[in-house]
Amino acid sequence: MVRRGAPRTPYVSWSAETGEYPWVGVYASAFVGNAVGLVAASAVASQCMDLGTRRFYRGQNACGAGLLLTTGVVMAVLPSFGGALGGRVAGSTPRSRGSLGRSVLYSLPVFVPGFAIATIHAGSNGLSGIELLGLAMVVLGAPALNTFADSAFRELR
Repeated sequence: MVRRGAPRTPYVSWSAETGEYPWVGVYASAFVGNAVGLVAASAVASQCMDLGTRRFYRGQNACGAGLLLTTGVVMAVLPSFGGALGGRVAGSTPRSRGSLGRSVLYSLPVFVPGFAIATIHAGSNGLSGIELLGLAMVVLGAPALNTFADSAFRELR
């Protein structure tokens, strides 16, 4: 069996690294990556959803079940992937880098419920307090989990 690359390990000792983990820089990069993913996801979502009222189209403009499912998956994965990629780039060292897959998986459990909470009163004017909490989970919470996962789950180079 041929081995490719360095062995994967869920935990890397930061004492062997040349410096401290750059928490602020990684969070900022994950935040920007998440924001870029949100913009891209909004472009995809606008095919099946009125973003102003946060309601899915009905009638003639409605998406079919397959397209609606695909849109939903893309809406969840793009921001999580963007945040994970941003964190991985900023947190890479000459010795190790964050696990992209684990970082995506860590932010999804915050992003998906955050999006659902942010659309609780879809169609109403303005945002309620609970919807603002959902938006905070999506915009601030997901990059925080990307940052944590990037520091905790590393791959040796």
